[in-house]
Amino acid sequence: MVLLPADMRWKGSFSYNDDNINLIRNVDSGLDLRIERINQNVARVYLVDQNGNAQAMPAHITMQDGLGAGVAAHNNEFLIIWGDRFSVLVHNNVVIKNRSPEAASSHGS
Repeated sequence: MVLLPADMRWKGSFSYNDDNINLIRNVDSGLDLRIERINQNVARVYLVDQNGNAQAMPAHITMQDGLGAGVAAHNNEFLIIWGDRFSVLVHNNVVIKNRSPEAASSHGS
């Protein structure tokens, strides 16, 4: 199990089947991480400030595919495809990892 700072301990899930925008608060220097469905097969993972403005993706927030290979951000966001295996990491700590082909979850304790 990955232990995160106290203000990041949150568990939840994301589904490609609804239009909810999921949020993990304060993942990096007051920035929040959002997961938002684009369509039934694609979602995006991106950072926003406390006013909801999109922010640049810093180098210490990374994404890995199911084999652990790095995935580059595109336009300051990571795109995730239904069925892909992936993890999003902040300072090498997993904060989001898919658990099934149709849902992703955040990690906490």
